[in-house]
Amino acid sequence: ELELRIEDNGCGFDTAWVLEGDPGGMGIGLHSIAKRIDGTGGRLEVRSHRGRGTALTARWSLQAA
Repeated sequence: ELELRIEDNGCGFDTAWVLEGDPGGMGIGLHSIAKRIDGTGGRLEVRSHRGRGTALTARWSLQAA
């Protein structure tokens, strides 16, 4: 498995509202990242906590299909 992790210590956000709410609620950047990862067979995990930052983890299987 290949894993790419990006973290920051910013202000964070409510992941439920952004990811599960109105489909237009996801920011253009986050939506673009999710589409590109999905389009290459990967999975995206977004974790964020207000006041503690955000972590994006993308994973791809390296096993031959």
